[in-house]
Amino acid sequence: ALIPDLVAKEHRGYASGVMGLLQQIAQIFAAVAGLVLGGLVPIYVTIAIVNVLGALVVLALVKDRAVPPKSDAPVLSLQSWLAPWRLPDFRWVWFTRFLNGCGMYAVTTYLMYYFDAQVKVYRLGPIDLKDSFRAQIALILVVSLLAAVSAVFCGKWTDRVGRKAIIVWAGVAMFCVLIPFALIPNYALIFGLALLFGVGYGAYVGADWALASDIMPNEADYARDMGMWTMSVPMGQVVAGQLGQIIQPLNVATGGRGYQAIFVLAAFFFLFSTVLIRRVQSVR
Repeated sequence: ALIPDLVAKEHRGYASGVMGLLQQIAQIFAAVAGLVLGGLVPIYVTIAIVNVLGALVVLALVKDRAVPPKSDAPVLSLQSWLAPWRLPDFRWVWFTRFLNGCGMYAVTTYLMYYFDAQVKVYRLGPIDLKDSFRAQIALILVVSLLAAVSAVFCGKWTDRVGRKAIIVWAGVAMFCVLIPFALIPNYALIFGLALLFGVGYGAYVGADWALASDIMPNEADYARDMGMWTMSVPMGQVVAGQLGQIIQPLNVATGGRGYQAIFVLAAFFFLFSTVLIRRVQSVR
């Protein structure tokens, strides 16, 4: 809720893009740190320390918006929690981000298994990455780097051309890239397509938080409403995890092509999230 609380509407795209930049760079640092730290205990201790330090930085440096006196504070009730769901724009923004989350986590969850089942050779010119784990790490690092750069530029662009136009472009790009990504198991081709995917995903990340901030109806309820909106991503992750129950029968029936089918499904998740965002009416 800090973005809609503290950032003027005409600058929220840029703020959303900067946040996307930091998230993607954090993924790169996290991947490297995980490889360096090795065991689960040092990894989880590091996560705890980083979270505490982040909270302390926010408390020390971010000037919070003034809150109303307790007598004027909204009463928490079932009715208050249901209030944003009565707004069609909130429902569409929530559902489209949920679909995007389903697509993204379907790709990242099953990527290494797809490599093991279908790709098997991981060469980029003279470079041989040797195994699916290294191949996946290289791919995710490059996607994250390009997404970080794209998020800032496209986020700032949304302040001029509108949020929906960038989201539509990003969703169509991810759909078009992911179809050959799924159907042609060649690592060099997949790596090239992943570069375009990273640009599209960064554009989406740079616009979606700004769009959600724009459609929230009441500034007194930003935290509650933004909190419910962010539920869309973990719900998408849950759905993506359950797709494993579909993959195994498909692998048995088709000789290991279940992962390709899931990636094609992920592409349509991105496409549908793009088509449906047009139903949002209160912002451009």
